Amino acid sequence: LERRDLLKVIGDSTTYLLEMVDNLLDVARIDSGRLNLDLQRYEIGQLVRASVELNRILAVHKGIEIGCDLPDEPVSAVVDGPKIRQVIDNLLGNAIKYSAEGTKIDLSLTSGEAELEITVRDQGPGIEPQELADLFEPFQRGNTTGGERGTGLGLTIARRIAEGHGGKLHVTSVVGQGSTFCLRIPWGNLSTADGDAMAIVPFTENPVLIEEDRRRLESWHSDDPAGCLRAIDKLLLAIPEMLTDVQAAVTAGQPKIVERAAYRAGWQLRHLSGAAFEAALRLETAARTNEVTSMPAIWQAFEAKTRTVQMDLVSFRDAATDRS
Repeated sequence: LERRDLLKVIGDSTTYLLEMVDNLLDVARIDSGRLNLDLQRYEIGQLVRASVELNRILAVHKGIEIGCDLPDEPVSAVVDGPKIRQVIDNLLGNAIKYSAEGTKIDLSLTSGEAELEITVRDQGPGIEPQELADLFEPFQRGNTTGGERGTGLGLTIARRIAEGHGGKLHVTSVVGQGSTFCLRIPWGNLSTADGDAMAIVPFTENPVLIEEDRRRLESWHSDDPAGCLRAIDKLLLAIPEMLTDVQAAVTAGQPKIVERAAYRAGWQLRHLSGAAFEAALRLETAARTNEVTSMPAIWQAFEAKTRTVQMDLVSFRDAATDRS
């Protein structure tokens, strides 16, 4: 090999190994219960478009066309945007890797009453039935069409991210015709669309979120005791003013002000309490959809949950301090 070729091989191998290490760390964090979701409102169509534009650069080299079918109206949801983008990039990247030159990949985004759905359909070789069962397990790799390399961890991480949002990632495939990967995220407790996709219902305890809060705090404190306790102290100082602002907005009966106040409250709560974030999101949604008569009852539920979170955080902080 010439010097230039040798340097390219070394560079490609280094990039591959770094990707492998990053993915292994991602899998380890997720499997240990440390999938921390930074939940914010995103326009999902923008995430899809950004991924398509990036992956078109790769597709062009193989003469592959990417079709993108998006709704006319924006699809807004509260998700971890970078992680959802990571899933889309993985699905598109895989479709390009396993598709032959001159074929087409179709990506679509749809918004239903219960969930949003992102579908990636290729015209690749398809997947043998006996391989489908283990497809999302680590280090499962097929034969690419252009010699592209992969770590065999991308789909494992993608499915974990989907499940972390309460959703699913599944595949159907026909040998010789291609594969279709479908990411479904329910509107559920942690996401909402513009409009009435998430019904305004009385707040109820969500044991999944409460348990996730406890695991997240324990994991965070284990990794970074000082940083975790600083974040708790900061939130405890913010809660009284936060509740005062939201209550004043609800009492004034002004939905726009309630929406902004509830959004700010949810933003402050999101890292330390998914359960309280859920309650803030319900209040924000009630205000945004002009459900003025529902706001006082949802406010009371939000206040009660936030007070409970406040006491739980004090107890956690005191117990953690005693242990140290």
